[in-house]
Amino acid sequence: VELKRELDNASPMLRVMTVHGAKGLEAPIVILPDTADPKSQDKAEVVDIAGRAAWKARAGQNPAPLQDALDARAARRAEEDARLLYVAMTRAESWLIVAGAGDMKKPENWYLRVSEGLRLAGAERIDTPTGPGMRHAFGAWPVAAEPQADTAKAPVLLPQALWQAAPHPPARPNPLRPSDLGGAKALPGEAGLDEDLALRLGTGLHLLLEHLPHWPRETWDMRAARLLDHAEDAARLLPEAIAVLENPDLAMLFAPESLAEVEIVGQVGARPMSGVIDRLVVTPDHVLAVDYKSNRVVPGSTDAVPEGLMRQMGAYLVALEQVFPDRRVEMALLWTATARLVRLPDAALRAALARAGA
Repeated sequence: VELKRELDNASPMLRVMTVHGAKGLEAPIVILPDTADPKSQDKAEVVDIAGRAAWKARAGQNPAPLQDALDARAARRAEEDARLLYVAMTRAESWLIVAGAGDMKKPENWYLRVSEGLRLAGAERIDTPTGPGMRHAFGAWPVAAEPQADTAKAPVLLPQALWQAAPHPPARPNPLRPSDLGGAKALPGEAGLDEDLALRLGTGLHLLLEHLPHWPRETWDMRAARLLDHAEDAARLLPEAIAVLENPDLAMLFAPESLAEVEIVGQVGARPMSGVIDRLVVTPDHVLAVDYKSNRVVPGSTDAVPEGLMRQMGAYLVALEQVFPDRRVEMALLWTATARLVRLPDAALRAALARAGA
């Protein structure tokens, strides 16, 4: 059913509209169902300062001109928010119901602003089926032209939908992360590193392989020092990154048309899946997805690749086939310790995914 914006006001149908969409319309009863704390809408990173673009810093670290521009932008946003609240409240002909759920910490949210206005107007406190509330009334409810004798004195009750608990939504399967499918991620004998250090080094190596290809070779030392938070990490990781980036057999992975750190979503069995692919090379008839592995103990063959890595790449394979149904999808691991690319057979990946129960 398509509901036109010009739906007749006397229609018994319920209209669900945004405040912007409701401009110029009225209805006997208007419900604002969710007026609790809003999330900040100022997500723009670039700020206009007297016609020049500036990049926003972290809160409390902006220089004075930049902070002044941010404050002015926040003030304009607050004014627009107040105008929207005015539009929302004045859509009601006879009865305005303002509701909210959750935290009520921000004084500028619509629920608390309306509540304060009601208090100043002398509203009475009432109990409702969903908890305490406030009610401000004046005048009389419009009477129908020909009221029925047996219902004329009937009390006005809240519609059942306003107090009856909504049914629980159907259960959804938890999202799947390819790295959480179980199985070993390394071969026996892998040198043990502190978990935090291993995570930091892995993240640092990914940063180098993502960004260094965009810069001239002679600047890589300086770029690595700026990319990584710890100087010792740059000295430790840069030779490994250079060996990968200067390997001619791997040049196609870092060509300008290749993609780095590609976020992907898909469906694996009955579960939604999301993850990040380290490197993606897309051609008109072929897709190559590569995951970096910094293991010190490198398998000698594809049969020796740890089970956990096979399951992870199997999930990526299934997701990429949904994104590129008309192309051949191939998965590979890049062992950074040896700068060697190992392509993984589809059948082995699907078998590993099946063993994970996915």
